[in-house]
Amino acid sequence: MLIKVLNKNLDNIYLLFLLLFPVSLAIGSAIINLSIFLIIFFGLIFIKLKKFDLLLLKKKYFFCLCLFFIYLILNSLINYEYSQSFFKSLGYLRFLFVVIFFILYFNYKPEYLKYFFLIIFITLIIVSIDALFQFILGKNLLGGYEYTQKKGYLRLTGIFGDKQVVGSFVLKILFLGLTFFDFIKNDFFNKKIKIPLILSVILLVSSVIIFSGERASVVLLFIFISLMFLLKIEFLKSKLVFLLFTIFFLILLTNENFQTRFKQIFHLDLGIGYNFNIKDTVWGAHYLTSIKIFQNNPIFGSGVKSFRYQCSKFEVKSKSNDQRCSTHTHNLFLEIISETGIIGILIFITFLFYFFKEFCFFNINHIIFTKISLLINMFSFYFPVFPSGSFFSTFNASLIWLSFISLIILFNYYKSANYDSSWN
Repeated sequence: MLIKVLNKNLDNIYLLFLLLFPVSLAIGSAIINLSIFLIIFFGLIFIKLKKFDLLLLKKKYFFCLCLFFIYLILNSLINYEYSQSFFKSLGYLRFLFVVIFFILYFNYKPEYLKYFFLIIFITLIIVSIDALFQFILGKNLLGGYEYTQKKGYLRLTGIFGDKQVVGSFVLKILFLGLTFFDFIKNDFFNKKIKIPLILSVILLVSSVIIFSGERASVVLLFIFISLMFLLKIEFLKSKLVFLLFTIFFLILLTNENFQTRFKQIFHLDLGIGYNFNIKDTVWGAHYLTSIKIFQNNPIFGSGVKSFRYQCSKFEVKSKSNDQRCSTHTHNLFLEIISETGIIGILIFITFLFYFFKEFCFFNINHIIFTKISLLINMFSFYFPVFPSGSFFSTFNASLIWLSFISLIILFNYYKSANYDSSWN
């Protein structure tokens, strides 16, 4: 009897657990891990009771992804010096199960996909408005956190408290959240409401990103907006759009905080107008240290999340040598190559190659905006020059695999439904 009741309601119950995952990213690691546990636990029950098409799991990129996760575990056994490495690698395997269960569920129930992107959109709006209130009032609404002051400019943190990640967070779910509009079929909404609403969201999120003071997020935002104009996306041809973006950037250029941050980014960080050497920055010290670690362990690396233990063993030629140690390298590719070696980075790059090959050449011309925005979202994680969060941390890994999941399930939906988007 219990099995029959569970089987009848499992679709909706499991959907709620899947929808909790993107929301949990804005709450904290404990809720993220709880969400992942529920997804895996009930996912195993779901697989037992339902029948799935496993063809999607036979792609080359998915094979490389599984190989990478298996290698992480084997690598941790080789790097036995750090006993925690094995448990961290084993724990990281949970993200592979999350990817599998998301793909299987939304391939089984594609009609529920709109709720997934709606939840991401709502999360985007709430986090952005909360951060904007922090900018206006000095404290955010959800937690009462004050913004931070650093080197003469303010930095928004919003719901994340003392963690300066709100700009990166809203940037990386912006592209996912906007995808929700592809599922709205109302003609009046699409013709009269959609464009102003999309513009309002982009301007809101852009303000949060810029005033968060996160350099990489600001640069990626401008890349995204520039690409939209260069590709002549249909909804950008409006005079209203041009006027709104012009007013927005004029306000930014006259804002004292933005001017201070602009000078800090381009003069101190990028060295424009000053004698500059990246190796003398804190980031440069991290990068040089990770290279030293890789040179000392070229084949297998030093082990997952071992940078914090290895960094003190090496001196680097940098003015920031005393600051070379941290919890991670602040660069995704350097983190992977220094901690998993040549073998690890080659498997990972092969995975990215097949993944981007699959979706960059996916021939659906009428979803240009959605396709470009989601690919930029993935690109924002893997751009080799920009500093990044740790690939193996709970929060950052959740963002990375959420983007990966979204791109796969969305394009599978487009393929199966012969979908026509009204974006362009």
